[in-house]
Formats: sequence, C-alpha cells, structure tokens
Amino acid sequence: MPGTQLVRPDTGKGDTLMLNCQETSRLLSQSQDRPLTIKERLSLRLHLLMCDACDRFAQQLRFLRQAAATLEIQALMDDRLRLDERARKRIQRALRDSGLRGGGRVGEGPER
Repeated sequence: MPGTQLVRPDTGKGDTLMLNCQETSRLLSQSQDRPLTIKERLSLRLHLLMCDACDRFAQQLRFLRQAAATLEIQALMDDRLRLDERARKRIQRALRDSGLRGGGRVGEGPER
C-alpha cells in the first residue's frame, strides 16, 4: 500500500519487523520449542534473506535437530542401548532418594 512502511523505526516496544542478529538467534532457538507468530516468522524470514551468518546458523540448527531425531530413532530400535532392569531400578532408587517423586519418570518434576 502506498504510504505504508514495511519496516518501522524500533520504538523499543517490539513493533518492528527488522530484527538484529541477537533477536534472530533467539527466535531461531524458540522456533525449535514453539510455533512462531506470523509476525515473528516474517521478521525472521526478512532477516535471513539479508544475513548470511544467521542463515548459516538456521541451517546448523536444522541439521542438529534432524541429527538428534535420527539418533533417537536408532537408539529406540537398538536393544543394546537399553538399560537392563538392574540399572533401571538403581536409577529409580537414586531419584526417589534425591526427593524426585512421580514414579521417577524423566520430565516429571517433584510433586507439590
């Protein structure tokens, strides 16, 4: 639209589409954990088009995520990488003794 600015001056309120490299790396990291808003995706895309260093960082994050997913699948399929029952019980006992409740499952915090 005529007279409409795509990139507005940064007022410190987070209403600009232009990101610096630090903001871009933060958003790239957050995109691994949560869906980005349309504005965040647009801002990110705009910065990556102009910044080779951040674009390389984005490629590296994608590679690491894919590599971790591949290794996880391989580990789940390889019986040699599973803990035996004795080791599993020893870990559960150590978690219980350390105060972690909730059955000692990874990812569960202490009950409150």
